[in-house]
Amino acid sequence: MNALNAQKVPAQYIQLLSNIYESSTSTIQLGREGEPFPIKRGVRQGDTISSKFFISCLQQAFNKLKDKWNSKCYGTKIGNETINNLRFAADDIILVAKTPRELQQMLEDLHAMSEQIGLKMNKSKTRSCSIRRLRQIKKYKLKDRNWNQCKAMFSWVNYSR
Repeated sequence: MNALNAQKVPAQYIQLLSNIYESSTSTIQLGREGEPFPIKRGVRQGDTISSKFFISCLQQAFNKLKDKWNSKCYGTKIGNETINNLRFAADDIILVAKTPRELQQMLEDLHAMSEQIGLKMNKSKTRSCSIRRLRQIKKYKLKDRNWNQCKAMFSWVNYSR
């Protein structure tokens, strides 16, 4: 709900959503229905608002990284704009960097920020590629795990829900 508040969603909507999710319970049925238990985190699977919650959280992460990345001139200039990330659908992101070192730092920054707000990168679906020729293939690591890669100048990050 912090992400919604930061994006100036009216308080009455935040309160309504909070009330809906605050008292949510679920049951498991294995032959017979079990006892209800409270849902403490996450959103309802298939709920039309769940993708909007996710996008709101992701926007909050990028808002927090924006000043840092802009101050370090991460990304590439297109006209008068610096582009350091492109976001598609709900959970696909392309990070744009000038150097492998810059991309590595952006990945680490995004990973740390994602963990802070409760999001998790899907490393098995994350790729890095090059749109220009590099002298050598660069391996990227995050928490001691190599990422699938071609050559690296931008990275396609996917989140799991």
